[in-house]
Amino acid sequence: MRTITKSVGMAALLATSLLSTSANAQLAGHNVVLVHGFQQEDLSSPPQNLQAVKNNGADYWRTF
Repeated sequence: MRTITKSVGMAALLATSLLSTSANAQLAGHNVVLVHGFQQEDLSSPPQNLQAVKNNGADYWRTF
């Protein structure tokens, strides 16, 4: 029984270590930061005001 408990504990530790890893990304030597909800087209043509941002977000999510 002790061996089974130890094996289960080791399996749980291994699974936890595999699932809790972090990820790093770089492009051309620069760190990459991912921003949830970022719209790339906002860089080339920024929205006029906060309401435009809200409308753009609603339009984007309506397609899903």
